[in-house]
Amino acid sequence: MKSLQTLPAPFYRLIAAPIGSMFGALSWALQQTFTVTVHSSLPPIPRRPAIYTLYHQHLPYLLPFHGLMAKQEDAKRVLLMQGNPYMDPVGRWIESMGITVKRGGGSDDEGSTEMLRRVIEEDENSIILAVDGPYGPLYKFKSGAVVLAKQTGAPIVHCFYRTSKARDDEARWDRRLVPRPFDSIDVYLGKERFVGEDEDVEAVVEELERNWDGRRP
Repeated sequence: MKSLQTLPAPFYRLIAAPIGSMFGALSWALQQTFTVTVHSSLPPIPRRPAIYTLYHQHLPYLLPFHGLMAKQEDAKRVLLMQGNPYMDPVGRWIESMGITVKRGGGSDDEGSTEMLRRVIEEDENSIILAVDGPYGPLYKFKSGAVVLAKQTGAPIVHCFYRTSKARDDEARWDRRLVPRPFDSIDVYLGKERFVGEDEDVEAVVEELERNWDGRRP
């Protein structure tokens, strides 16, 4: 499988559109079979922009969910994704669901953090961050989201879900949770967590990791 990640960059650009469109259509069809209940701790009219955090385990459904929310709010939600060429088809799939993709090295990378700061402050768009990425460890809440919240004043809103049919994929480091056809899904949106200018980043990271360990609301 890793050999597929080392092909020339033009190959991935060539297949990105058809592969992304195909998986986008499949995702849309699958979503029509779900029964979704949203448990939100947000105010009735959410402040924008926000920093929506999640763990890699919950990417399979939260990406379509955030795409739907962006369309309903008529406001962009921007996802930071690896810049490796082999991720091009994945990027097109994500874009097909209504999410704007920015390529970078990760939320703790200095250049990527600056790019996302501009997305929030200048473009006034919300961002989506997989805070244990790109390679884990599982449920490790990295500091990039907290740094951004401290710099921009945007709140962190942690998101995850539970399903009636999906099971953790024990073969993957992120134990990816992929919903199945006709699944019942409970989506949880946590309380807004603002980070004050005088707060210690690592202390806030520890607090969030403790509160959102991936195993409970």
